[in-house]
Amino acid sequence: MEYFERIAGEWRERAPELAECKMRCLINRNNFWRCYVDNCYREQSANHAITTPFRHERGKDFLNESSLENILKRKS
Repeated sequence: MEYFERIAGEWRERAPELAECKMRCLINRNNFWRCYVDNCYREQSANHAITTPFRHERGKDFLNESSLENILKRKS
């Protein structure tokens, strides 16, 4: 398990530059996106991903570098 913790730490450490790269090279829309839901928050039969923001929040909340950094820094 130590190996995976080290890899996760490296991702968290480089999250700012990874987020900048992904916003520049990969993201084509920032008004809605898919997020994977952690196992502890979903039912066994539920979908593994959700579309965010929810419909009533679209146009108010946008994907940006800081939100990508937060996603990359989350501990798996």
